[in-house]
Amino acid sequence: MSTVLEKVNQAIGILNEKDIDVWLTFVRETSSGGDPVLPLIYGHSLTWQSALIITRSGERIAILGHYEADTARHTGAYDQVYATGHHLGRLAHDGAGILGPEWVRYGNTPNYVVEAGHVYTLEPGLFVDGYGYIGIEEDVLVTENGVEFLRQPQERLILL
Repeated sequence: MSTVLEKVNQAIGILNEKDIDVWLTFVRETSSGGDPVLPLIYGHSLTWQSALIITRSGERIAILGHYEADTARHTGAYDQVYATGHHLGRLAHDGAGILGPEWVRYGNTPNYVVEAGHVYTLEPGLFVDGYGYIGIEEDVLVTENGVEFLRQPQERLILL
């Protein structure tokens, strides 16, 4: 049994002993610091914003960056591993045009020219009372005839 699996199992025992429902660890980029518990419940540093969830009933869930999901799977400590997406490049988030409303906070970026070869993220979402914000991200390539999804679009709700 790996040390990470052993420690996660111990955490489940502590949750039961203390009558606590869930231990939720939110992680931001950890290569230059990080939560001191991370080596025990994951085994490595994390590059992407992530969440590690351990429940009293024994559920062990890791929500991680795409390239870190395999590491979580190999520990054997997490039954459910979900990989999140990542940015489509620094320029895309720090100054390129957007497909969005002409709000002050976006400056002139909604008015940039959309051209074939550009890649955009479509991020529709809505707020649901009792649940919070529910959103999805789909990446598309602009072509001469419209757009092409970079992967099969998600068509059903995935409950975590």
